[in-house]
Amino acid sequence: EDLKKVEKSKALRSGKGKNRNRKYTLRKGPLIIYEDLNAPITRASRNIPGVDLVNVHSLNLLQLAPGGTLARFVIWTSAAFRSLNSVF
Repeated sequence: EDLKKVEKSKALRSGKGKNRNRKYTLRKGPLIIYEDLNAPITRASRNIPGVDLVNVHSLNLLQLAPGGTLARFVIWTSAAFRSLNSVF
């Protein structure tokens, strides 16, 4: 459902950003948090529009809640969830 909303939200940017290689805007989709450096999930989901990938060691608040809204769909891998206590 979130991926369909992201696909429908592709809109032409207003202003001069179109000329500066920032032609389209997209809304944020799901966030996938992983732990391994060469996890297979990184290659599997890097071409899906709107999906963001982040390592658990480089996680920050702006990725979890973009724009200050706390309603982002977050997918945790089991290894990332286990290593969360050692990171924070």
